[in-house]
Amino acid sequence: NNMSTFEMIILAAALSIDALLVSLSCGLAIGSSRLKNSFAAACCFGFFQFAAPFAGWFLTGYVYNYLKVYSKLAAFGIFLILGLKFIKDAFCSKKQEKDCLSAACILGLSAAISIDAFCAGITFKLLDADILKASLIIGIVTFIMSEAGFYLSGLTKNFPQKAAELSGGVLLIYLAARAAA
Repeated sequence: NNMSTFEMIILAAALSIDALLVSLSCGLAIGSSRLKNSFAAACCFGFFQFAAPFAGWFLTGYVYNYLKVYSKLAAFGIFLILGLKFIKDAFCSKKQEKDCLSAACILGLSAAISIDAFCAGITFKLLDADILKASLIIGIVTFIMSEAGFYLSGLTKNFPQKAAELSGGVLLIYLAARAAA
């Protein structure tokens, strides 16, 4: 094993930054059932981040060259579309609370934030790292950082809903730009 536990924790924290920002974005746009919604989203984000390195580790020989070329574009597209949707929703006059934490939205976000973890799985295979240990650390750290994002967004309770959704959209577009870099 060429990777220490400390190095795995550092990598997990870096991979979880997207989950933190996405959780912050989503948390800014929800008004009710915060605890239930944040827990469900954090579990989904953590699970995808846990499973993605396994997938990368197992499929290394088959998809590395393909993914290397398109992973940034895929993450860019998903984050950009979701960010623009948040901004569009901010200007739509709906009387109902917007459901930014629908199952489809959470699954899309989970997939987008897990592309880097998938690629980390490829690295784990090349380094002959302990994939179970690394995946567990990544999943747990992602869950914790996702909950932190929702908690931080809750500190802005009096933030106007329109501004909150605009902020969430801008954060997602920032992630899109970062993914494309």
